[in-house]
Formats: sequence, structure tokens, C-alpha cells
Amino acid sequence: MKRLMAFLFSLLCSIAASAQFELQWNADVHLELTTVGSDSDYFYNEISRRHRGLNFDLAQANAMATAKFGKNWALNTQVQIERKYGLRAGLFREFDFYDVLIPRLNIEWTANNPAWKILAGRVITPFGKFYAQQNFTERDLLQTPLAYSYYTNVSETVGLVDSLGEVYRENRDWGTPLLYRLGYTNGVQWMYQLPERFSCSVSLTSLPPNVTDDQLFSSRWAVMSRVTYKPAYFLDLGASFSYSPFLKRAEWNTELEDLSGFYQTLAGFDFQLGLGYFEWSGEVIGAWYKVPVFKVEEDIYAPEEDNPIDQIFSIAAYTDLKYEFPFLPGAYAVYRFDVLDFNKTINAEEEEINWDDRVVRHALGFGYKVNAYWDIKCAVATQEVAGRDWDLSMFRLMNSFHW
Repeated sequence: MKRLMAFLFSLLCSIAASAQFELQWNADVHLELTTVGSDSDYFYNEISRRHRGLNFDLAQANAMATAKFGKNWALNTQVQIERKYGLRAGLFREFDFYDVLIPRLNIEWTANNPAWKILAGRVITPFGKFYAQQNFTERDLLQTPLAYSYYTNVSETVGLVDSLGEVYRENRDWGTPLLYRLGYTNGVQWMYQLPERFSCSVSLTSLPPNVTDDQLFSSRWAVMSRVTYKPAYFLDLGASFSYSPFLKRAEWNTELEDLSGFYQTLAGFDFQLGLGYFEWSGEVIGAWYKVPVFKVEEDIYAPEEDNPIDQIFSIAAYTDLKYEFPFLPGAYAVYRFDVLDFNKTINAEEEEINWDDRVVRHALGFGYKVNAYWDIKCAVATQEVAGRDWDLSMFRLMNSFHW
């Protein structure tokens, strides 16, 4: 990350020396009151169970800026403060519980024909519908969809491990989601857009979309793309694709000679349909993995010739139904049905089981735009995990201030 910042800074200085300068900026702060169930966890539903009961704290803060140089060049940056692993810090009291992140830091070149542009540096992952709603001010429901937030039994350093979140190694490994919640990565992105009709993005990045690593350069890489089409003013359609070798070299996987053969492939479809005061939207994502299988009881990997798993598959889908109240402008209600499911494999006891437990979430939210600078949102959710008697319920009330 330091090398990336130094490179962009030097490039920025050379451009600024001979160009007209224009700065645009905005910021937001999100304060949240929550209470969660006894089994709540950041890796399952985004909030740690260590802080049950009513808690009020800073959920997130962002500062974003775009510096334009002449007609073609711009520098985009974003600094984010966020609570770490869903822990409750108490408002501004325990700063060790906060992370300072840089979701965006890229140089942008726009062609004289403004339909297309190229970005290089820290960019937003071009996949799916949710990444455009990373900021709380952009989303209707506070909860992140399961595909982007629920950690599965696939580890980026071990592979497939049964009940991974309950298995301890040198460090506890919770696995990976289908896609990383914050959705920023390092690479080069090409974008083409016809306003209100069509857009296309293609990225070559140094990180797979399902990991949280902050490396600028690594042996892993990913190619990702997204296409959107608006056939009518009330309908938006989108399709996404990603391919990446995702396994990372670590001391406990040295017996695996070649990690490049283990990969994740993603394909997704999303839509948004507006009808009067109603809006219906949703997304379906399929994830295919080629992974090594680790036998915890024997502390070894399953030999490839004895490994019954050639490829594992997961599917995630959610749909939102939103209603805007005509008698109270700026107010709405939204309901989400969210599911994450897994195909069957053969475990160490030669039993046919799902390689992770099916998850179903129901969420209901309300929102109100008080004025141009202040939004209020609240949400309640229940979450069921197959075969688990877990209480993952939650209540969230958020005040967002932006300017």
C-alpha cells in the first residue's frame, strides 16, 4: 500500500505541474445503536456477540475527495474509519477497536470521448449490485447480503475444512465469504458507459474478490467484469463474472506444491424494477471452487487420488421489496429475503453432506430522509443456520450525517 501511495503521489505531482486543479470532496459519519442475539458474530452477521445489550457507537466514517487536473486526469481517494470485526468500541472511547482503511486511491484518465475511462490503483471491485451501495448512505437496508458477509468453510490458506470456524490452528481461521464485504482491490480497471443505457467494466487485479488482504503485489490475481443494461426507464439489469486463483501460501500448506490450480469462479445476475411507489430488486451469485481438502482429525490433506471433491459449488440469492410512503416524502419500508446454500460433498467419514450449512435471513427495515444532510435507518433481522441452534437476531438503528 505504501508503494502504491508513493507511485500515485509522484504521478499526481507531474500532472499537477502542468494542469488546472479542481477539488471536490464530501464526508459522512454513521452512528449506530444495536442489540444482537447471544450467538451473533462478525463472521456470521457482522456484529460481535461480545457486546450484547444496547450499544451506541461510531459504525463508520468516510472522507472522499476527487482532485481533477485539466480535462482528462483525476485522483480519487477515500479514507474510512470502521469498527474492527464488528466489535463495539463505545463512542470514541477505545480506538484500538477501529480500523483506518483506504478503500479508494486511484488515478483516473478519461478519454476526450467521455464514454470510457481507465483507473489504476485502489479501485472498487466491479462485481454485483451491492458494491455500489457500500456506503450506508447509498443502501436502503443496513445489513450486508450474505454473499458478501457470511464466512464459509473455504479458507484462503488451508482450503476446505469441515466446521472451519470452530477449528483452531495457530490463528483462528473463519474462512472466506463469496465476496469480501468492502469490495476494494488493487489493479487496473477499464470502464465504458453510455449514460442511462449501458455500462461495462473490466478489471485485472492483484487480489481475489473473496479475500481481505491488503497486498499491492501477490502471486494471486483476478480478472473481473460487470455489464449493466437499462432497457427501460423503470428496469436495470446487470451481469458479473470473476475468475481468480485464491489460495495463499502459508506455513501449514507447504505440502501443496502448486497453488495456482486452486481457484474461485463467480457468476452473478442482478436486477432492479421500479413500479410506482414500489421497487423490486435482487441478485443471484454462483460460486465454483477447486480446493484442497484438509482432514482436521489426521492433520493432513486428502491425497488428490483419494479426494472425492473435484469442485464445490455455492449459490447465494437475495431479493428486496421496497415501498415509499406517499404520505411522508423521504420515508420507506423494505423487506429482504436472503439465502446462502451449498452443494453436497463426501466428508472424512464418507458421509454425503453439504460442505457448509445453509443460511436463511429475513430482514425488515425502515428509513427516513430528514433533510439533505441527515438520514435515519433502522432494521431488524432473524437468521437461521441449518443444524445450528444459534441466536443471530439483531436490531440496528443508525443516524447518518453527510455533507
